[in-house]
This record gives sequence, structure tokens and C-alpha cells, in this order.
Amino acid sequence: MKARVIETGEIVDVKRLYPTIYSRLDGNHRIVEEYYDDEIELIGSPDKPKKVSVEKACRWIEAHIPAYYGYASIPTEIIEDFKKAMEE
Repeated sequence: MKARVIETGEIVDVKRLYPTIYSRLDGNHRIVEEYYDDEIELIGSPDKPKKVSVEKACRWIEAHIPAYYGYASIPTEIIEDFKKAMEE
């Protein structure tokens, strides 16, 4: 995620590796610099939940869950119940 360093105004890419510390990483994913919450301002809204359509979620479930659990397919009733629950 992008953040502005309050002291310098520099815009940097950071990752939250620890609960109160954001880390700036190099190309090899090694920590170059660390910032506390009060040292940076996050740009955008990193905690904003991602939205997907119910249909897309159902297609993923139908394609991935049966093979993962060794089933031939998922009963239609389960998919319909999931759709109903998500649309409430």
C-alpha cells in the first residue's frame, strides 16, 4: 500500500508486517525502513473490503470446493442457500 512519510513527505510502498509497524521492503523483500502508525499517513483505504458478485463466488465454489474435499460436485441446494444468504 502507499503511504506518505510525515517527516519528509516522501511517498513510499509499505506492508504491515507487525501490528503497529509498517515496513518498506527492497526488491528482495528485505526490510529497508520501518515506520510506526504516527510516522506515516496511508494513502487510499487499505482496509476497504473487496466486493465480488455472488455469481462469481458461486462459480469459484463450484469449481474448487468439490476437488478440495474429494466430492464429485456440490449439491445445487447448497449453492442456492449460499446465494440466498448472501443476498439478504
